[in-house]
Amino acid sequence: MRFSALFTALAVTFVISVPAQALESYPAQLTSQFVSWCTTAQNQPQTVCSCAVSQASVQIPAVSMASFLNAPEGAGMTSASQSVGVAALQIVTTCAATSASSGTSGKSLMNSLGGFGQ
Repeated sequence: MRFSALFTALAVTFVISVPAQALESYPAQLTSQFVSWCTTAQNQPQTVCSCAVSQASVQIPAVSMASFLNAPEGAGMTSASQSVGVAALQIVTTCAATSASSGTSGKSLMNSLGGFGQ
């Protein structure tokens, strides 16, 4: 059990602390998938999602983001995917806060992670 907790802590630290290797943007398919997740699951306007995908591409490696977006929601999501999800949600929240048209709450943002962190 301790090994599992240690692995989870290391995975979370690695995913959040490793930059996305200076990509200026995600590949088109991943960008589209992220924007769709942002507008649909997070109920954000296109302007917020455009800001978020730009920020995410610099902060979250493409392979990690793809794993998060393709992971099952809720209890089936791995700790690494959850940590990427939390980072993505923080980015969306930051972009929404800077936008005059923020229309979501923290609770709805967390619902896509199956209530993770609640």
